[in-house]
Formats: sequence, C-alpha cells, structure tokens
Amino acid sequence: MSDHAARYGVPRYKTLQALLEERRDELDGVLVAAPHGHHCSLGLAVLEAGLHLLLEKPMCADVGEARALAAAAAASPPL
Repeated sequence: MSDHAARYGVPRYKTLQALLEERRDELDGVLVAAPHGHHCSLGLAVLEAGLHLLLEKPMCADVGEARALAAAAAASPPL
C-alpha cells in the first residue's frame, strides 16, 4: 500500500492521533471504519478534537462504551 500512497501523493499516518495533530485544521469530520473493538476509543478522540464523527456500526462493544461516546458527543460544542 505504501507504493500506491507514494505514487499518488497520499499522506499516510500510523495513528489517528498523528493525523489529528498534523491535519486538524483541514478536517471537518472523520469516518471511523476500524475493527469494532476500536470504535469507542477512536470516536472519543475524534469528538475530543472537535470534529464531526461518522461511526460504522456497531457503535461500541458494550453499553458502557456507548454511553461514554454519547456523553462525549452531547458535551461537544455544536459545529
């Protein structure tokens, strides 16, 4: 995949945090399309960065994670 990224000039990031640190001002939102067990942590990072979040289903692994994510979304400033 790195060959294609280099060929087409597409930046690659090893972590979501690295992307958010480098490109935060260029983003309006993030689509989280990751293994289910990572949805909550990645979703929380996106919301904490003040971005729109589009999250694949299932939302989270359990009800506690879903409540935490919903609370973070409710506490986020309107965009």
